[in-house]
Amino acid sequence: MPGMLIAAGRNDTRYVGWRAEFEMAKSLEYQQAFRDFATEHGFYKDWNVSGLLAVHPLRRGSGRPELLIGLSVVRQTIKIGNVIQERRLPRGAASLTFGVDIPFHVSSQLALVPYTRVHVINRNEIDPNLGLGAFQMRTGVAVRVLFP
Repeated sequence: MPGMLIAAGRNDTRYVGWRAEFEMAKSLEYQQAFRDFATEHGFYKDWNVSGLLAVHPLRRGSGRPELLIGLSVVRQTIKIGNVIQERRLPRGAASLTFGVDIPFHVSSQLALVPYTRVHVINRNEIDPNLGLGAFQMRTGVAVRVLFP
């Protein structure tokens, strides 16, 4: 799901750092028709706030992976209903988050960073028609600005 990622972080040592991230995914919608010609609509959108530990298994530099692990708070908005009635279900959940960043330095203070995040979220109370599982994977490319 494409969306937006804003992050801030710091490398405390040569091998360890931390990241704080805010991530908003693109919304997901579905429509289901029943035999009695009733139609149900569904809408799902979420955003995450994450605290991540960054580990640099190799010396830092261009093209060297950074492994991330941490916890996230996920705010999920679900809207389910038909033409006659609709209900909105805001719900919060915690998730375990894993990730990989691979920075490619364009200059000494600018890097392009392909990233992947995997969130493990408890979704027991969500409508199964949305097709959402416990695992959510997001990928993208970020621009990283480095400050001295």
